[in-house]
Amino acid sequence: MTRDSIREGLVELAEACEKADAGSFDLNKAILSALGYTWRGMAYWFHDDSHAWKGSTNFTASIDAAMSLVPEGMKFILDTHHMIVTIYEYWPISSPEDEGFASYQAEAATPALALVAAALRAKAQS
Repeated sequence: MTRDSIREGLVELAEACEKADAGSFDLNKAILSALGYTWRGMAYWFHDDSHAWKGSTNFTASIDAAMSLVPEGMKFILDTHHMIVTIYEYWPISSPEDEGFASYQAEAATPALALVAAALRAKAQS
């Protein structure tokens, strides 16, 4: 699988989360698969036979599980009134030319779905 196909898969999953009415087991499985994990039965997901997914896999229904998908070093803002999430990363300024800011936004039916969608968009670019 190429980097571009992985990126496209993550963006497609982000779009599916934005269109969903509620979280689903199928979306959760598709997310783990897109991240390179393989189902090994009994709720065990492994990456390259050495790294097991730890924690909840109910990303699309649990805000706590969804937070585990936010890339390290990034923060997020959740607007629960409009169900919009913005994930952002800011690089401190050592000089005006070095300043950097990246953000990824998503809107969905629930906070968890919005956070998952934004996190998948961020992962697709990292």
